[in-house]
Amino acid sequence: MKSYYVYILLCSDNSLYTGVTNDIERRLLEHKSSPLKFSYTSKRLPVKLIWQLQCDNPNDAIRVENKSKAGLEKRNGH
Repeated sequence: MKSYYVYILLCSDNSLYTGVTNDIERRLLEHKSSPLKFSYTSKRLPVKLIWQLQCDNPNDAIRVENKSKAGLEKRNGH
C-alpha cells in the first residue's frame, strides 16, 4: 500500500511551509536543492523538517494539509 505524508518545514526566516507527498525523502531533497528560484522554500533556505504524518489515503493527507495550512495562516495573521 502506498503511503502519503503531510509535512511541515521550518524555513530560515522562521516561516512554516506545509505540503503533501508520496515520497518524503525525495521531496525534502527537492526543497533543499530546488532549481525553481521562485518557489517559496528556495528563497528561504535552509529548511528543516519539523513534523510529518504518514497517511494511507491521499484524501486524508490532503485534509490534514488543508487544516495545517489554515492553522498556519492564523498563526501568520492572514
